[in-house]
Amino acid sequence: MKIKSIETEIIKCTVQGKQYDCDRYNIDIKTPLSTKEYSVSVDFHNKEIWGDTVQYGSLYTLENEEIKEILTLVEKEGKTLRPFKELLQKIAG
Repeated sequence: MKIKSIETEIIKCTVQGKQYDCDRYNIDIKTPLSTKEYSVSVDFHNKEIWGDTVQYGSLYTLENEEIKEILTLVEKEGKTLRPFKELLQKIAG
């Protein structure tokens, strides 16, 4: 598994009365047979983390363990925008 790219953005907005303060990580990972696209959002306001992936032409919701793996890769690459270990521990149970 090889990281092709990591893009980051900070999103601060209100949608239908709900506030968000997110760091969003968009990651492309190259495998021998395909490229997989991952998107993980870390919401500091609501203390939530969620993500999805596009693989083989379909959209899937990431499980907590997959989110943890992706964010660990982001940390190893030094691409974190803000510390998220506390929230990551919360979803890891």
